[in-house]
Amino acid sequence: MRATVEVIFGIEVSAESPLLGELDLASAWQFSNRHEVRQPWAQRNMYSFCNNLPQELRVTSRRCWIEEFRRYVIHRGMRFPLPREQFDSEVLRFGATTLTGLSSSQDYLWIRGGQ
Repeated sequence: MRATVEVIFGIEVSAESPLLGELDLASAWQFSNRHEVRQPWAQRNMYSFCNNLPQELRVTSRRCWIEEFRRYVIHRGMRFPLPREQFDSEVLRFGATTLTGLSSSQDYLWIRGGQ
């Protein structure tokens, strides 16, 4: 049997969901204050997560936008991870012009207010 697992960075899920009744989706999660994707350490950590999945998980396929972003950055003659100051403009360009798997890379990014 196979399962699909989606990993999302930068979100904190509330542990306070009711046992009975409706779940208020608006209060079920929030953006994490500790995850700053612009920081080089965060870019490295996400890349490492995708590239170092344990064999025991028996992953048969994966789509990691950060791997495509790394290739994109290097192809453009820059170093990965990007410095904080360059990240927003480059990730916007990457999302608009690059595929991750068969989907637009923009589908894997949550961009608000140009960030």
